[in-house]
Amino acid sequence: MAEIRWAETTWSGDLLSGSGSIDYVSSGVLARLPVTWASRTEASNGRTSPEELLAMAHSSCFAMAFSNVLAKAGHTAERLTIRATVTFEKREAWTVASSAVSVHGKVPGISEADFAAAAEDAKEEKSFTAEDAEDAKEEKSLIAEDAKEKNNKIKFQEREDNAKAHTGDILGFDTMR
Repeated sequence: MAEIRWAETTWSGDLLSGSGSIDYVSSGVLARLPVTWASRTEASNGRTSPEELLAMAHSSCFAMAFSNVLAKAGHTAERLTIRATVTFEKREAWTVASSAVSVHGKVPGISEADFAAAAEDAKEEKSFTAEDAEDAKEEKSLIAEDAKEKNNKIKFQEREDNAKAHTGDILGFDTMR
């Protein structure tokens, strides 16, 4: 049986000077979120945008997929922090250009290699797709980068409080390049 989710938005005025709100969602957890064209293309100023909501969906889907892959391999994360960054840019027309995911996690008993492999497996679960993106690709890549040197390596760091827990940042899981 399929689960159906919905959202209801109202809008008043034209695109550039008008405004709207995401009034209700089927779960009831979000209501009356203001949205404007400016909140999509300029500073948000306390309003949301469709791209922020896409980022919310992408990060939560990846978190679920990653935790599932870890569980199948016999690992339970103490904490996973997933940030999705959605880029909305003007090309010939305004378009969602990319959605990149960064993963930071503390997973007791997992090796660096297994953590990276689990991230690869999670991205292949395709829990989030971007079929509407102008240049969406079926091929996905996992690019890791050192925050200082951006040298395309996965950086892992042992936590002092738990020698068997690895933390790592995996940046650049991009579904829409």
